[in-house]
Amino acid sequence: MRFRQFFVEIRRRKVLNTCALYIVAAWVAIQVADMLFPAIDVPEEALRYVWLIAAALLPLVVVFSWRYDVSVNGISRTPPAEVGDDFNPSLRRVDYALLTALGVVAIAVSLEFGMRIEPGGIRIDNSISPFSIAVLPFDDLSGNPEEQYFVSGMQSALIDGLSRVRNLRVTSKVSTLPYRQDGSSLPDIAMQLGVARIIEG
Repeated sequence: MRFRQFFVEIRRRKVLNTCALYIVAAWVAIQVADMLFPAIDVPEEALRYVWLIAAALLPLVVVFSWRYDVSVNGISRTPPAEVGDDFNPSLRRVDYALLTALGVVAIAVSLEFGMRIEPGGIRIDNSISPFSIAVLPFDDLSGNPEEQYFVSGMQSALIDGLSRVRNLRVTSKVSTLPYRQDGSSLPDIAMQLGVARIIEG
């Protein structure tokens, strides 16, 4: 693919637009952190970790915006420039695997830097480690029961990826299964599982 064609494809896939929105959102997050950190006794130098997280996640945004479109109907594959009659925008197994990998990397990067931010305030519950997380069973939005094992596999892959993050305690998949249709609030679930963070989807 020549450079001119590559640039045209970037514009067609709205990669630049997505990156611009991400940069604006990251800038807002940094400004909020700059105002909030002093109020909760977080060291001022911790702000650089917010910058590092924002910078590290940008390549993931580029990959996601190149391959996928997001609409009210969910996530679908971006069609090629010349769409054939047999093109199906629905996500395939490789797409589920890639989205899971992107999610694992994004969360791992955020936690790797985020855990270095140590607030000076007092935690509400000192018995719960701030470096603990649970991944709740994901909802299957496809409407196809045959796709449920893909959703279950994404949860397993995410748990496995997070388990590789240094000093992070990850709740086992078996422990989270009772909360698939529990209806409890996230703070209550976090308290019951004894974790500081919850991932749902």
